[in-house]
Amino acid sequence: MEYTELSNGMQMPMLGYGVFQIDDETTERCVSDALAAGYRLIDTDASVCYDHTDLTVVGGLLGFIKSTM
Repeated sequence: MEYTELSNGMQMPMLGYGVFQIDDETTERCVSDALAAGYRLIDTDASVCYDHTDLTVVGGLLGFIKSTM
């Protein structure tokens, strides 16, 4: 995985996974699969979401992953 350095010194993956306009059930499955495959950048495109359930689903998955590390 290639990374780029941000102006604050943090590293950001160059490749991400987007979940815009995917229903909650599919989002949960796809994000789980993406994390298992090595993706670390999940783009929920919150700026255009009218329903923030995808943020809740992704946040829950990331919280679960963090708690198991």
